[in-house]
Amino acid sequence: MAAALKIREGFSAAPSKAGKAAETASGATQLKRLEGWATLKGRFILDGSAPSPAALTIDKDQAVCGVHPLFNESLVIGKDKGIANVVIYVRTPKIPVNKEYEKSAGDSVTLDNKGCRFEPHVQKIRIGQTLSVKNSDPVAHNTNVGGKNLQGNPLIPAGATAEFKVEGPESTPAPVSCNIHPWMKARVVVTSNPYCAVSGEDGTFEIADLPAGELEFQIWQENAGALDVKNPDLQPAGGAGRFKVSLEPGKEKDLKDITVSTAALKAG
Repeated sequence: MAAALKIREGFSAAPSKAGKAAETASGATQLKRLEGWATLKGRFILDGSAPSPAALTIDKDQAVCGVHPLFNESLVIGKDKGIANVVIYVRTPKIPVNKEYEKSAGDSVTLDNKGCRFEPHVQKIRIGQTLSVKNSDPVAHNTNVGGKNLQGNPLIPAGATAEFKVEGPESTPAPVSCNIHPWMKARVVVTSNPYCAVSGEDGTFEIADLPAGELEFQIWQENAGALDVKNPDLQPAGGAGRFKVSLEPGKEKDLKDITVSTAALKAG
């Protein structure tokens, strides 16, 4: 009888332990996928001496292009060592998208040939939108877009526009150049979701209406590629330039300074 009771107690305890394990697993899932939306912001800064911008050689259409102070924009360090044109975007697949982004889902995004350079130097766009390449200069440009999916090389006369429908993502930002004016370079970042930002002149960025929970981000910079950074709230995610961040619903997470070494930027 005693042995039978002991066996019975074992059966009764087993579901309880299993239940606790399931509860723990469920709790972990809840921590990763929370209901609600959040904002992520921060500032990329250089940890080291800022290099001087390198002037470009202007040897075509000098009467038009030679009047502009043009320099190599593959690495731009602004005020207080803020790093411009750093790209940060969500890598987590199949994430929910806030309805606020529906209104811009079919927008036209502009890349301008202006002052014999591309404006902006790094442009972001997502699948379903249209890349509108303008020429605001009084001379012709061709815009050679060399992505895997986003491709084309139209000649764009002064005051004209060419359009590219964006139908597939790019694993890395697509290079853009002008074969007529070979110093002209740019990048187009193509993502499958709207959660992408390019840092401004002061190194700051902000991504709003992110799904709360744990997300994986990719950080990229033209001079370095996948970018190694340091910040206590960014946890390495097992790949170059990949980091995980936990976001709480209804809150703004400010990473503040995200430091980047000159070695990481290949600037030293």
